Amino acid sequence: MKKTYKHNSYTSFSLSLVVDGKPSIIDFTDGGNKPFYSPSTFSTSDEKVIEAIEKLEMFGVHIVEVEELEEKVIVTDDITIVDDVCTVQSAREYLNKENGIALVRMPNKEAVLLLAAELNVSFPNLK
Repeated sequence: MKKTYKHNSYTSFSLSLVVDGKPSIIDFTDGGNKPFYSPSTFSTSDEKVIEAIEKLEMFGVHIVEVEELEEKVIVTDDITIVDDVCTVQSAREYLNKENGIALVRMPNKEAVLLLAAELNVSFPNLK
């Protein structure tokens, strides 16, 4: 299960964790303040990292869970249907990660939907 977290106070943030007895750095990225503030986020499906984050004292205060995602992607007739994307932020992150689209090209829902249509990607659960 993939989980996404956001840091409410910073547009980018690095955190040192001990995961499985080894030091690890996780980076909350892709936040911004133009034209509006958007928090930095971090996504993982690594159960040990999820457990370490959720044991932090700042979890639930500064670091909060955005959503849980099961990775569901269906490709039919050259259209990629992504069922697990429910928010504009998740759609932006998907298009950025999977297609290399710069986040600045997707400032709002309309821009996300236009780019998704150009790339034959559908987000049927996007609200």
